[in-house]
Amino acid sequence: MLSADRCKQFFATAKHQLKKTIVNNRRPDSLFHAYNLLRWEGEKLHVDHLDEMLEGQVAVLSSGILNATETVDLLDSLQASRLYRENQNSYILYPDKQLPRFLSKNSVPSELVTSSKLLQDLLRDKNQSIIKDDLNGNHHFNGTIRNVNDLAKRLADLPQRYQTNVQGEKDAICSAFVNLFGHHQFTGRSGTFFGYEGLGSIYWHMVSKLGLAVAENLLKAADDDAPEEIRDRIRSHYQAIRYGIGSEKTPQEYGAFPSDPYSHTPENAGVKQPGMTGQVKEDVLARFIENGITLSEGCIHFRFDLFDPSERLSKQQDFTWLDALGREKTVTLPKGSFAYTFCQTPIIYLASEKERIVIHHASGQREIIQDMGLDQSQSLQLFGRTGSIEKIECHFPMPS
Repeated sequence: MLSADRCKQFFATAKHQLKKTIVNNRRPDSLFHAYNLLRWEGEKLHVDHLDEMLEGQVAVLSSGILNATETVDLLDSLQASRLYRENQNSYILYPDKQLPRFLSKNSVPSELVTSSKLLQDLLRDKNQSIIKDDLNGNHHFNGTIRNVNDLAKRLADLPQRYQTNVQGEKDAICSAFVNLFGHHQFTGRSGTFFGYEGLGSIYWHMVSKLGLAVAENLLKAADDDAPEEIRDRIRSHYQAIRYGIGSEKTPQEYGAFPSDPYSHTPENAGVKQPGMTGQVKEDVLARFIENGITLSEGCIHFRFDLFDPSERLSKQQDFTWLDALGREKTVTLPKGSFAYTFCQTPIIYLASEKERIVIHHASGQREIIQDMGLDQSQSLQLFGRTGSIEKIECHFPMPS
């Protein structure tokens, strides 16, 4: 068993190497290579990159290694990339592309056939184990060859009279096969289908993950004292992502009632595949940040980096909720306030020149805190739904 010091050293080394790996995958346009392929050639190992992928950018944003400027650079580049779908103001999983039509598939390049003595000999001898020709004079690899390893074995199994040419042309023929089919780059239906998670499709769960990651990076930027101009740009990206999500769209834009859950929006169509997805989780977490509530080391903190002042009440209004004991309660909120419940305890925002929290205990006692955070004991009372805290008022300057 490793000692505590050895374990600490191991995880520090692993963290360092992971960070180095991420940084090494930064592209010139500030996006990141998300999926790579390892390719052996003799004694060398090569790294090939797949197309840019939305979930890879989300993963980098969630890793916490980017500073505020790097975050803005990534988000600016993402909005200008092939992943942005302007007609939905949102992002697709992978770049859209034009697939070859059925009759164009498995067409061996004519220049390879004419320059290959081996292929010419096989065609002349009507040996169809590697290549076949059709009625139109086009050439195709034998349909029973499943991958490049199959092809290499077929070449090795050819009669001895072909082997001299096999040795000289094997690499070129196998390379043509790999370029034609790209089996090693297969990413499932996302790169071969057109509906649901297919080409040009938005997967709303991933968009919500993107929004949450951007919100978290805004908090990090504030903690790191990033310039306000940089924070404003991150905030603008977050708002654009949120406005692109279904609940902010009209029925005409969304293709259904905006409050109904759907998982995908294919290209040139409204939303499809109804049903709840993990999107709900990210949207709830992001809404907590929008409302101003965050958790750290078991304590509740209130911070308003994403709070939208336009959500404040335009007139006095009653607010009704069920408390932690299941009792219906009502409080009258003044104009300009904002309220929601957390663990069945109302949190009320009120405009004030100075920041402070006022805790209203069920006993009638009032407790005033001069900063915007609760300690662990106070937080546990909310988490445990004990009913000992009746409501919490947060007083702070609110922009108009």
